[in-house]
Amino acid sequence: MVNQIIFVSPPNLQLGHFHSFLPRAVPFGVGLLAARMRALGEQVQLWDLELHNYSDDEIMRVVPDGGAGVIFGISCMTPNAAQGYAFARRIRQIAPAVRIVFGGIHPSAVPEEPLLEGCADVVVRGEGEEVIPELLMRWRNYKEVAGQPGVSCRDASGQIIHGPSAPPIRDLDAYPPFPYDLIDLSKYHLGLIQTSRGCPYNCIFCSQRVITGRHYRYHKTERVISELEFLVNHCHQTSIMFVDDFFTADHQRVTELCGEIRRRRLHEKVCFGAQTRADKLDRKILREMRSSGFENLSFGFETASEAIMTLIDKKETIAEIVRGVQLARQEDFNVEGVFIFGFPGETIEDRLRCFRLAREVGLGRVRFNNVIPYPGCRLFNMAKKEGRLTVRKNWSNFNSAGAVSSRLGSNYVLPYVPEGTKDGALQGDVLLANILFYFDLRKLAKMVTPKREPSGIGFELTFRQLLKPVKIACFVFAIATMLLRTLWFLLTQKECRRFLWLILIRRLPELELPVREALKEI
Repeated sequence: MVNQIIFVSPPNLQLGHFHSFLPRAVPFGVGLLAARMRALGEQVQLWDLELHNYSDDEIMRVVPDGGAGVIFGISCMTPNAAQGYAFARRIRQIAPAVRIVFGGIHPSAVPEEPLLEGCADVVVRGEGEEVIPELLMRWRNYKEVAGQPGVSCRDASGQIIHGPSAPPIRDLDAYPPFPYDLIDLSKYHLGLIQTSRGCPYNCIFCSQRVITGRHYRYHKTERVISELEFLVNHCHQTSIMFVDDFFTADHQRVTELCGEIRRRRLHEKVCFGAQTRADKLDRKILREMRSSGFENLSFGFETASEAIMTLIDKKETIAEIVRGVQLARQEDFNVEGVFIFGFPGETIEDRLRCFRLAREVGLGRVRFNNVIPYPGCRLFNMAKKEGRLTVRKNWSNFNSAGAVSSRLGSNYVLPYVPEGTKDGALQGDVLLANILFYFDLRKLAKMVTPKREPSGIGFELTFRQLLKPVKIACFVFAIATMLLRTLWFLLTQKECRRFLWLILIRRLPELELPVREALKEI
C-alpha cells in the first residue's frame, strides 16, 4: 500500500558561478501536485534538492524497510534531467522497493528516456493533477497501469507502452494553492506568483506546450488576491513578479484583478512586474496596470528580423513589439527584453540588428540568450532534420545561458548553430552583446539594486549581497570568466572581432523599414 509520496525538485547545475545571483523560486510544479495529493488525504513531503542534498542516512530514515509503500515523484526540465536521474538511481539503490514516478517538461517530451535509463517505474506526461490520483488508485487495486491516459510505462513483457494523452485541466481553481507550509520560507525569493497556465501560441522554440498544449487558463481574481495578500502581509514582499507566460492574454481578467488590487490597497505596499506579449497591450490596459502598482514589463523580442520572426511562428511582428514597448514607456513602465541568437537562417547582421534595437527602443535591462532546441519543441525536429543537432551526454549543453555561464575549459558546445555560422562565433557574439549592452554606468546600475525589483530578466546583485565577501568573490570570478572566454573568442573568431568593431564604431546594420517606422510612430 502507498503510505507516503515525496515530491522532488532536482537542482540545475548548468548556471555555474551565476547560480547564486538568480532568485530561488519556489518549486511551483511539484508543490501544486503535493497540495493536490494532500487534499486527497495522502501523506506528502516536498524535497527541493537545490537547497538540500539529502544524505543516504537521511533518505533511509524517511524510507525504511526498503521503501515499500513510498513513492518518489521527480519533476525535471531538460537542464536538470541528469540530476533527476542520478537522484533516482541513489533512491533505488538505498530503497529498492520504492516506486519512482517522473514528470515535468523533459520526461513529457521524451518519456522513453527515464524508462530506458532504468530510473522510472512510470512517466506522467503533461499535467499530473488527475493522472497521479488515478495512478495511485490503480496501484492500490492491483490494476494494470499500462495504457492509462497520461502515463508511459513498461508492460509485463517489458515493452514501453504510451497511454493516450490525458485531457487538459479546465478549472485551475478546483485544486488547492501552493503549499507554502511545506517549505522553509526563508530559503526562497517569494516575490514570484503564477496565476495562469498555458499560451495559445506555438512558437517553434517553446517546449512548454508538451505540458499545457495551447490551452490558456487562469485563476479567478479572489484566488490570486488571496495569494498576493499572503505574500505581502505574511511574507513581507515589497515586489512581486507575475511569471505567467502571457499575463495580458485576457484584458477583462487583468482589469478585474487590478481593480481588486486597488480596492485592497495592495498597490500601496508592493510593486508588480509581469511577462507578456507587447502586441497584446493598449493604452487602456497599461494605465489600468500602472495605477495598480505595476512598474515593470518584460517582453520576448527574440529577434530583430521580421523574416526570422515569421519562421519561429510567434504570430507577432518586431514592429508590433516596438509599438508595445513605446506605449509602455510612455505610461512610465520599466521595460525589459529578451533576445535569442542562433535561429535558423540567422546571420551576424541579424544579431547586430538585435543589439541596435535593444539600444534604440530604450530597454532598461536585456538578456541575450543562445537558442536551445529543447526536446518537445518544433525547433528540435528542425535541427535534427538539418543534421545540425548536437546533444552532449545528459543534455549538458542544453542551457539557454550556456554561452554566458560556461566555465573556462569546459569545452561547451551549442546544441544548434545555424548554417553559415561557427559555434565559437555564435557564443562570442552572445557574450559580447551581453557585455557591451551594460558597458554603460546607468545600465550597469540597474543590475545592482537596493531591493529586488520585479524583474523577468532574473540576474541581479543586491546591496546586501555586495556586503558579503563570498558573494563578491563569486561575482568577480563569474565576470572574469566571462571576460576571459570573450577574449578567447575574439582571438580565435574573425566574426566576433567584426561584431565588436561594428558596435564600437557605431556602424550597425540598418533596422528593417517596418521597425524604423514603428520607432517614429509613437
